[in-house]
Amino acid sequence: MQCYNKVCENKTDVFTSRDDTLKKSTKKIIIGASVAAACTLVTASAYVMLQAVTDTALKRAKPKPSNITKRKADENIEQSVFDKFEEEKKIAAEKLRSQNLEEVSITSRDDLRLCGHWWQCENAKEL
Repeated sequence: MQCYNKVCENKTDVFTSRDDTLKKSTKKIIIGASVAAACTLVTASAYVMLQAVTDTALKRAKPKPSNITKRKADENIEQSVFDKFEEEKKIAAEKLRSQNLEEVSITSRDDLRLCGHWWQCENAKEL
């Protein structure tokens, strides 16, 4: 049995002496190739996952119209109900504008300005 740099008594010494004789550049090449292979594997798996997520997102079903939209379009809901609501809303807005209102505001802890209108209520009771 031939040994490098010393006389060997068993096979373990032979392998140890061979490892010692590998050049440093060879070890660097092996390490570099391992790192490159790992990077390639990670990149390939990320690409496959991205493709799967994109395909899932693009193949989704379109949202279905809500029941209210269907009823309004299909069953001809009376428009007068909506018209009455709009008319009451306009009357309430005009009544509010005609009141003698005072604008008040406070500033919260996070410097947010909160604004509102205040008017004196007749026969007000404390809760």
